[in-house]
Amino acid sequence: MIALALALLAVQGPSPASQSARAESLLARGDVQGALKVARKIVERRPDDAQAHFLLGRAHYDRAVIGRWPALEEFKKAARLAPNDPAPLYWQMKVGFYLRSDDGDRIARDALLQLFALEPDYLDAWARFHDVYQGPSIWRNAERALARHGENPIALERRAEMWIALADGKQADSLLALATACRGHLSGRPSCRSERHWSVSR
Repeated sequence: MIALALALLAVQGPSPASQSARAESLLARGDVQGALKVARKIVERRPDDAQAHFLLGRAHYDRAVIGRWPALEEFKKAARLAPNDPAPLYWQMKVGFYLRSDDGDRIARDALLQLFALEPDYLDAWARFHDVYQGPSIWRNAERALARHGENPIALERRAEMWIALADGKQADSLLALATACRGHLSGRPSCRSERHWSVSR
């Protein structure tokens, strides 16, 4: 039985987890080509695995100059396969900032807006949002994305910032009051749901 098991392991090759760990180790050492080779093999074996595509995207991202567009495609695949994971969207943003130009700005901005719909406070995404082109339509899209988080105080405060940019102080004040009430609720005070506020984005 042991011999049979060893034979099966030899045929199947290294486990996905061990291959992923090897690719991560190669990336950490700066061996981009080695990591790329291992990551490609993982994707070949697991084409529907979001983490496999994410790993391959990161390996592409570390290739000087030529790797950013292939990296973007892998991050997009990872985002489609794991729609609730903000990491692939964050790395799409990184590609956009690296590419610069109008195309890069659009890539970064679109990824950030999608990310805000998933997570209002992911790493430094909110700070990076202030580095992309903005205008009324962008502020409204960001506000709508953040509105998906209901009474999350951070989302409420960032929605208020968007309404300030849109010169709607009344809406901003209402959201800030609600954010304060919700933070108080988290501290054991009465529920923020009792506060009157404007909850419908325009």
